[in-house]
Amino acid sequence: MNPQLIDFVQFALSQHDRAGTRRIIEWICSRYGAYCGIFWQQVQGADPVLLYTAAAWFKTEERWSRHDLPLASLTGRVMETGETAIATEENPLINHQTSFFRNHGIHTVCCVSTGQRGTLKRNRSAPYRWSSERKG
Repeated sequence: MNPQLIDFVQFALSQHDRAGTRRIIEWICSRYGAYCGIFWQQVQGADPVLLYTAAAWFKTEERWSRHDLPLASLTGRVMETGETAIATEENPLINHQTSFFRNHGIHTVCCVSTGQRGTLKRNRSAPYRWSSERKG
């Protein structure tokens, strides 16, 4: 079995709170050179459906959250379909209602479904071919 996967599972299982979720995001982002990672979940009872920041990690250690990301976004699509999405800032599903991408110099995103109405989005400040990343 992949030693990196074993390390990650052991690390993830040792986490028991929201700060632990942030540390898991940091672990993932640091292995792939991502500037930040955001774990999104669905706002319960919202109509229309909205997503909120359940946890986030930034390389700069800043704190950031949002509670009104529309489901009609790249993150929302991944949450609905369960399919991984890799996109550049030009993708029409990237939500540009705020200046997040511009302020953080984000050019590329990778969204992965967590399987329970959640999505982890890794953001890179440099153009990058996510598909060429090492697996594991």
